[in-house]
Amino acid sequence: MGFSGPEIGPVDRCAALCHQPHIMISLRPPSPGEVDRVARLTLTSDSAPWTFAGQHAAAIGAHWQRRTQENPSFFNGQILVLRALRGGSDGFEGHLSLERFAAFLFWRDGVQSDPDVWDGFVSALVRSRQGDVVLGLNAAGTLSGGRMGLPGGFLDANDIRPDGSVDVVGAAAREFSEETGFDASLLRRVPGYLVARHGRYCAFGVEFRVDLDTSELQQRLAEGLNRGAAAELEAINILTERSDLDALHMLDHARLLVRHVFGHAG
Repeated sequence: MGFSGPEIGPVDRCAALCHQPHIMISLRPPSPGEVDRVARLTLTSDSAPWTFAGQHAAAIGAHWQRRTQENPSFFNGQILVLRALRGGSDGFEGHLSLERFAAFLFWRDGVQSDPDVWDGFVSALVRSRQGDVVLGLNAAGTLSGGRMGLPGGFLDANDIRPDGSVDVVGAAAREFSEETGFDASLLRRVPGYLVARHGRYCAFGVEFRVDLDTSELQQRLAEGLNRGAAAELEAINILTERSDLDALHMLDHARLLVRHVFGHAG
C-alpha cells in the first residue's frame, strides 16, 4: 500500500494561529488549496434570509429557467448554503441557511457574487481494512459530472438538529449509504473532522473505517451500484495507491482530502 509518510501540504492559513488558542479568523474564498484535521467543527443554521437571494430574485428565476432547459434533472429543493466560515487553532465554525437550489446555482454559476459564501458540502472518506479509499465517478447531469470525487453532497434540512446545529457526521454517513447502497451501520468513525478548501469549495470531510478487506468492500459496493443505489454515481472505485491520484480526472478538494488521509496511515 502507498503509505510512505505525510506529504507537505499547501499553505495553511490556520497554522499561523496555533500559538494563539481560541482566536478565530473569517475565511473567504478563493482558497489556494488547504486542508486541516481538527477536533472541533461547529456548523449552525438559522432562519435569517440570504439577502443576496432576495436582491436578485428576478434574475435567479430567469437563470433557473435557462439552466433547467439545459438540464431538466435539476430540482429546486432547499439546501444549506455556507454563508460564513471561520477557522482557528482549535477548530472551525460555519454559518448556514436553508435556501432554494436555484439561488445557490445562480451564485455558483458566477452571475452575481457574494464574497462571503462558500460552496459547502459534506464528503465521506470511507477506508477499507488496508486503508484504501472509496471514490465515485459523478454521473452526467450532476454538477460535477464526469469527474471523480468522494461520496457526499449538500447539507439540507434533514441535517439540522432541534438546537440549530448541523449533524455533519450523520450527513456524511447518510450520503455514503444513499449513493452506494452500503449499510451505514458498518461505518466506524475516525475522530475529528477534515476541512478542505480549494477555490470556492469547502468540503467538510468525515473519515470512516470499515472492517472489510478492500476486495470484499469493492464487491459489496458493486452490488449496491448494480441495485441502482446511486443515481449520482456512474461507477465506484477504491484507490489503493497514492501515486494514482495524479492520473485521475478528480475534483480538487477531493484530491486534497485523499492526499491528507493517505499521508496519515492511521
